[in-house]
Amino acid sequence: CDKIMATDLITGEEFPLWEKEPLPEEWDQFYFFTKFVLQLNNLPEPLKAVLPPTDSRFRPDQLALEHGDVKLAGTEKLRLEEKQRTARKLREKAKEEWIPIYFEKRPDELSGDSYYEFNGKYWKDREEGNWDHLPD
Repeated sequence: CDKIMATDLITGEEFPLWEKEPLPEEWDQFYFFTKFVLQLNNLPEPLKAVLPPTDSRFRPDQLALEHGDVKLAGTEKLRLEEKQRTARKLREKAKEEWIPIYFEKRPDELSGDSYYEFNGKYWKDREEGNWDHLPD
């Protein structure tokens, strides 16, 4: 589908609600990703200075993949996953519960199910440039 049309109920005039973006040049060399997907990890220089080091756009496996080094990307991904598994095992051994830094667990008033609500602390940390308390 290249286009989705809508009709104005008053005038009966048809207009495009959405149109497919043209695919980037050599898109087959970029895993058949669209322009939108290719820009998801875009990281402008001014933004780098205010982001936490844990931002996923700094992950070495993703950076390696973006530069076409599939082997390094796989190695880095495995290294990161092992590091996360080790941290989880250490928490379990110490009987420590993992608690998100920027979200708080809340009960839904209607269903009683739990959900996580953003607590706003991220913006304070970002304003102060304080990321020292984040896990490695």
